[in-house]
Amino acid sequence: IAIGFGVYRSIVVPHLEQAKIRKAILDAGFACDSRSPPAWLAMLVGEEHACIVTRVDLRYARESEPYGLTHPRALVSNSQFVEEAYGNGENILLTREEQLYADESLLRMIGQLTDLEAINANAQNITDDVIVSWSRLRNLKSLNVAETLIEDPARWPDFPLTTLDVSATMLRDEQIAALTKYESLEELNLSETPVSDQGLAALHPLQKMKQLLLIDTA
Repeated sequence: IAIGFGVYRSIVVPHLEQAKIRKAILDAGFACDSRSPPAWLAMLVGEEHACIVTRVDLRYARESEPYGLTHPRALVSNSQFVEEAYGNGENILLTREEQLYADESLLRMIGQLTDLEAINANAQNITDDVIVSWSRLRNLKSLNVAETLIEDPARWPDFPLTTLDVSATMLRDEQIAALTKYESLEELNLSETPVSDQGLAALHPLQKMKQLLLIDTA
């Protein structure tokens, strides 16, 4: 009995919680990717709860209904809501994308998705405290926190990041050196930050860097 209870707590409960968090993300209008678990795990937790979330995308939520019908093609370039365009001739169908904001409780719940490999949280209310709450994400390789409220990456957990986007944030020269703890970084976006050449010199230890974006920096 004790062994069975231990298995339930260590395997079944976390996957039931993961299914709840996935549902909360989708119900809020956001997106996530998942992969199927091993057959034995699906049998153990039930098919409806059998998912392993690998990617969360909080960039925007698409409205369920199209934004307008058969707009003249000439108007497409002037529409700030255009996400996709379909159609023939001069008439197209537009869909609208709308920025929604996840509340802090949902942002912190993401930290329980221990198989996550990627988070896209562009323009969300992400703070250093929220990122600290993601300390269990030991598989996180890609993190986009552009246009967020981050200030102090020295406080962040040691994720195995290969891609990091902190563009359009207030990271300054004195905070940049903290990013060198992510030794596997291959892509880093510092565009639209107050970072100067002096701050960039601190990135020298990142020997695996392949792409460094510095558009409109100080």
